[in-house]
Amino acid sequence: MRKNNNKLIAFAVTASIIALLYLLTITEQQRPDATIRTPLDAFWYFIATITTVGYGDVSPVSPFGKILGVFFILLSCGFISVLITSTIRFMNGSFILKMKLALSQVDKWYIFNEYNEEADLLARNLWNLKENSGVIFCNAEHRIGGLFRVRFIFTPLSVEETMALCTKKQEKGIGEKPIVFLMDEDEEKNLKTALSLTGMRSLLYCKTGIRFQNPPTGLRTFDPADLTARAYWHDHPLSSREKNVVMIGNGALLNYIIEQAVIVNVFGPFLICRYHVFNEKKTHDPNRHSDDSFLEDHPHIKDVLSVRTVSGEEVVNDEAANDTFFFHTDAWDKNHQYLEMADRIIVCTTSEIENIRIAEKIRSLCATKADLYIYGSDSIDGVTGFGSIAELYTPERILREDMLKRARTLNDYYNSLQQDESKRTRWEDLSMFTKRSNMAAADHMGTKLRILLDCLDENTAIEADRDTIDLAVRNFRENVIDRNLCRQIEHERWMRFHSLYGWTYGEVRDNALRRHPLMVPFEELKPEQQAMDDISWELLEVLRE
Repeated sequence: MRKNNNKLIAFAVTASIIALLYLLTITEQQRPDATIRTPLDAFWYFIATITTVGYGDVSPVSPFGKILGVFFILLSCGFISVLITSTIRFMNGSFILKMKLALSQVDKWYIFNEYNEEADLLARNLWNLKENSGVIFCNAEHRIGGLFRVRFIFTPLSVEETMALCTKKQEKGIGEKPIVFLMDEDEEKNLKTALSLTGMRSLLYCKTGIRFQNPPTGLRTFDPADLTARAYWHDHPLSSREKNVVMIGNGALLNYIIEQAVIVNVFGPFLICRYHVFNEKKTHDPNRHSDDSFLEDHPHIKDVLSVRTVSGEEVVNDEAANDTFFFHTDAWDKNHQYLEMADRIIVCTTSEIENIRIAEKIRSLCATKADLYIYGSDSIDGVTGFGSIAELYTPERILREDMLKRARTLNDYYNSLQQDESKRTRWEDLSMFTKRSNMAAADHMGTKLRILLDCLDENTAIEADRDTIDLAVRNFRENVIDRNLCRQIEHERWMRFHSLYGWTYGEVRDNALRRHPLMVPFEELKPEQQAMDDISWELLEVLRE
């Protein structure tokens, strides 16, 4: 209906102009000094006037002709507006993107729903990683310098419109399915876009604080706070001398720093650590996941770890048989004694400026020997920064392909040990909890390597090459490290992970109620149950391949 109306309007306007030009010709022909004598002269005058060229070689001399001339001059203003609008609409339409897609010889497209610093960094890393790939930034203005680039494209089209065009090309057998990255600062917008695209069967990486238990097919989420915590403990593992760790922070980042410490820092008797947690209560960004209470989120962690709440200026320095978490109700700057006895201090509020302020206040007021780490800046002497955009937004940490490969390998190995084929489960059919459990086991492999190679003196990660893994596996099989001790460490790690997700002891396993008969201290396990924990150490050799 709308198209028919547009055609009718176009016909009426064209007919009116033809009629006016005919009247202009008839009127001007009656004047001896007229320059407009034929319909062609009238048309030439109309074109010169409406385009604002105005050569002056032909012009009306009769009163009626001059009136028409004024009308044409006014009409020229509208013509220029229409011309500009049409040009902008053309530039913002799909034609340019279609043309670039047709000209490009790209096998894989990476599509971003927003152009910002994080997206630009990740896009360039992906672009350099895979040959014959291309990047498209949606909802972005055209770049003059990029108009003729066909592998690094800016388009004002939405990610849905861009996906539709790229999918059409892929359906014709040209290239691979595009991968979409939803990295707007508005995480609600990211999630809505992700849910609208899940039917397109492409991989979607969505920046959001939500942890799906049953995510839609193809949707993978990442939270910058979670990424930061994983990167921190991977790049800066604890050394055997660091027995007192102070954490000062708030929001999701503090929660994830604690969570990763619980999962990754499992050393058994080789390192028993006391963690002192101070929650900096600040106002939060309502767009971010910012639950400050780790204990409220994970009440069952008290079943497997020593957890205490400390108020006032109470001093705690007692020895424990396991890691202990002290959650302080008072502010950190009222508890200098813990800062002075600390071996490591982690400052991780959500504000980089606040972290710098806290770090400088600690250094000016406390006689501390601790290594100081702060979230954000790495430009202060004597302080180690972490969580920079350059550290986080890499293909390894966003796509997590290597870690997923390790987790899949673990599942394949578990399946190979099952005599009954009906008990074997493909990775795709695993619950999200089981997948996360395998990922957590893969995350702990670095700690296992450091234990087996007796490399706990340094707080640096080990490069897990084939020779390193071979030596670690040989040490395990030759009992360089007591076999029973290794089993105990793995069982403790397994229990910590399960307790974080609400699992408790039950005589019979019940996934719905999260009950498990093995949620007991290592000493209470039967010998054959204890021996099951050898599997996770033997897996090192499998991962080597």
